[in-house]
Amino acid sequence: VTIVGVGTAIITATCAETEKFAAGSASYTLTVIDPNGPAVVTINAADLSGLATDKNVTAQGFTFDVEKNNGQTAPTLNGDYRIYAKGSLNIIAPEDLQIVNVVFAISSNGKKRLTSITASEGSIATQAYGDTQVSWSGNANSVTFTVGEKAIYGSDGKNKAGQLCFDNVKITYIYKAKKPVVSHNKNQVTITHEEEGAKIYYTVDGSDVDVANATLYVGPFAIDKTTTVKAVAVVEGKANSAQHVYVAEYIAAPTATWESKNTEDHHASGVLDASTMDLDGIHGGIIITITAPEGCALWYSLTQGESNPITKAPAMYANVDKDFTAVDVPLTKVESGKVENVLVQKQGKLTYYTENADRKQSHDVVVNFTGETGVEDIIADENNGEVEYFNLQGVRVANPENGVYIRRQGNKATKVLVK
Repeated sequence: VTIVGVGTAIITATCAETEKFAAGSASYTLTVIDPNGPAVVTINAADLSGLATDKNVTAQGFTFDVEKNNGQTAPTLNGDYRIYAKGSLNIIAPEDLQIVNVVFAISSNGKKRLTSITASEGSIATQAYGDTQVSWSGNANSVTFTVGEKAIYGSDGKNKAGQLCFDNVKITYIYKAKKPVVSHNKNQVTITHEEEGAKIYYTVDGSDVDVANATLYVGPFAIDKTTTVKAVAVVEGKANSAQHVYVAEYIAAPTATWESKNTEDHHASGVLDASTMDLDGIHGGIIITITAPEGCALWYSLTQGESNPITKAPAMYANVDKDFTAVDVPLTKVESGKVENVLVQKQGKLTYYTENADRKQSHDVVVNFTGETGVEDIIADENNGEVEYFNLQGVRVANPENGVYIRRQGNKATKVLVK
């Protein structure tokens, strides 16, 4: 079957009786539309067979739902379809369509009891005595029509109960643009759309998007608090998309501080807030404390002695259910959100990040000790200093038990086996 234009085709297949099968036929209705323009479907009263207050009916993709409301008679199919005084009919389009026009063809019986029809939105064309149709215009995914009480436009007179009786209903519709996609990463919000040329409008103050007043999206933007983003896509030739509502959770960054503990040096301290930290003249290394924002867990790793430490930009890590690898180094999770007494004595790389639900803030810091005053060139009397032990992850241990530890006394650090 070849269909060369816009319209509706009914394809019917029949088969004769055979030894195995009874005679029968099947029909399929195929509707071809222009995606860049409006299309019309005609739904006959007979297509609404079974439609009742306790059962809706779908015809050519549109769903019909009726209610008696406070009226005396329930809607019914009686050759034409009849909705009586105070009753209502709701027409619902598929999610990706917008209804722009509805025309009810009034039946011969309907002309006797024609009444005023009101709509939940949009507008009804001016009605008058003797009308053969009721026409609605608007732009909605669904619209409800309610029947007036008296037959003010019908030949039976305005003292009779009103009715909406129609032989068919024609629905004109257009395609609706798909919703934009909103996402965020490292407290930056990005909005995308699959259709080329789409314009996206958004709000961040909680209000619904009004294209006339909302902000036109031109690129990713930063947030400084948890923000509700509402976005609508506008595509030429289509109805505006439904509104996409997205809550972008703000995750505060963790902080890492350092201080020198060597009694022979003046006390020094600072914040590890750059991608590379050059610490000249710090004898004996530094002690690092990392703190996550309240309510966040903390992950960190520390590698020391790399000849060429990696200085790549911070990475976002996806798996929060187990320890995993960043730069081939396992990260350790600290549920309390704080790790203290991390010893760094050689050039190394510190990676740390926080996680809250499925959102993370990550940081990579390369720590360099440079010059002859670096830790590897220190000569001091280690017998005069306090003895401290650290595990191989650089965390200070008060009472070391069986295992390998770093023993630090004064300015000298050695690897020891504790039995």
